[in-house]
Amino acid sequence: FERVYEINRNFRNEGISTKHNPEFTMLEFYQAYATYEDLIELTELLLRELALEVCGTTLIEFDGNQIDLDQNARRISMQQLVAEHCGVSHEGPKDADALGFDASGYINQDLEPNEDGSVNEEHLWDQMRTCYDPEIPINIVELGLIYDCRISHSGAGENQVEVLMTLTAPACGMGDFLAADVQSKLAVVPNVGNVSVELTFDPPWSPEMMTEAARLETGLL
Repeated sequence: FERVYEINRNFRNEGISTKHNPEFTMLEFYQAYATYEDLIELTELLLRELALEVCGTTLIEFDGNQIDLDQNARRISMQQLVAEHCGVSHEGPKDADALGFDASGYINQDLEPNEDGSVNEEHLWDQMRTCYDPEIPINIVELGLIYDCRISHSGAGENQVEVLMTLTAPACGMGDFLAADVQSKLAVVPNVGNVSVELTFDPPWSPEMMTEAARLETGLL
């Protein structure tokens, strides 16, 4: 089947937000060979047909504004919206990943190597603080996803960095992405020879593992 859909009951909040009802009914569909542009057009069509069926017109009023669903929505990237409404550009490294900007040009900007060939552990933690779960605007260190970070020496005399980390939920589909992001960020730290990142769910993550600042930001304090 190239296209399928399902109607299901969802309970997805992962313990992060106290401001959203985690239980809801969702109609979800999957379409093979489609791009995000195809899905944009399909979403517009669904809303247009729904408005005609319910209201008899595509011209509706919401919050004092008239919206014509017969018109295509504006196409604009997240980076452009952030720059337009928040005045934040991609010209600096701060929170680049969380804002959807390409942070590759910012990695390893101010990391001075130790003259004795050792690895500065603070550099490792600073790099991991530039990694974000795409669904949560808080870095993975503040989220409490990093269980352990160790520096050892390989048989070849290289500095080996070993990271043990978790995810907010075992079913999270971003595990490989986050692990690869951590690995690439640590690999460029001065004097690091090899990086290994292992995912674990023992113990399982809980909101209590977040820093106090992160819990305050998400409304958990």
